[in-house]
Amino acid sequence: MANQTVRDIHGMFKKNGFSIREMVALSGAHTIGFSHCKEFSDRLYGSRADKEINPRFAAALKDLCKNHTVDDTIAAFNDVMTPGKFDNMYFKNLKRGLGLLASDHILIKDNST
Repeated sequence: MANQTVRDIHGMFKKNGFSIREMVALSGAHTIGFSHCKEFSDRLYGSRADKEINPRFAAALKDLCKNHTVDDTIAAFNDVMTPGKFDNMYFKNLKRGLGLLASDHILIKDNST
């Protein structure tokens, strides 16, 4: 989903009967769990690195994920502040540049969400 727009992502949810509001609410489930580095590494490295990721967070992720091409089990918590708690911290983290997934990051940037 790295290059998808909110409209693209909502299209997938809409096929299952979900509104934009419901899609955002369901995305909040990312407050629990983890993502493998391969799912977000394109946001960290090279010319396509996302400048909107908090620089300290990006540096920590780069260190964590440095061997992700050799070991595809390396992962990071989706919510670095409260990884084992179901709360709204993941959305707060996105506003601070502390989100892993591009698909979640664009939710904060798009006025419809």
